[in-house]
Amino acid sequence: MYRTCRINKHKKGMTLVELVVGLAVLSLATALLYMIYATGLKQFNSESATIDNQYNIRQAMSYIGREIRRADLIRVANNQLELTYLDVNNNVEEITYYYLSDNTIYKRSNGVANPLVEGITEFTYTIDGKNIKLVITSLPNAMGKDISVTSIIRIRE
Repeated sequence: MYRTCRINKHKKGMTLVELVVGLAVLSLATALLYMIYATGLKQFNSESATIDNQYNIRQAMSYIGREIRRADLIRVANNQLELTYLDVNNNVEEITYYYLSDNTIYKRSNGVANPLVEGITEFTYTIDGKNIKLVITSLPNAMGKDISVTSIIRIRE
């Protein structure tokens, strides 16, 4: 009572139709995985650029805030933030200017202008009594969002 299984010697392998269907399914799966990968990579690059921009703006705000606290005289002149530093004899030691030009905040000191941070659309500073309000706004990112950082600094006497 043994059953024997007969192998048809004429059916070896797959048909061409089975092979084409298998390749089509494999191609669709590969295309789907690539789309997921490409979307993730695009999102990663967009977020990385946003984080870098945010970091640069915060660093610039921190640096300018520190310089304002260190300055002896602060004023706004010709659309520039002017910080004057005095020596121990109350003589002018250095005058530094911060201003926005071509989407870049520059620091000009001793006649030399150096870029502080790029990708900026707004750099405003208003002096209200003993406070100075700084606002730095970035260019919009790929999603159309801009980053704005505001700081109010108490001017020392």
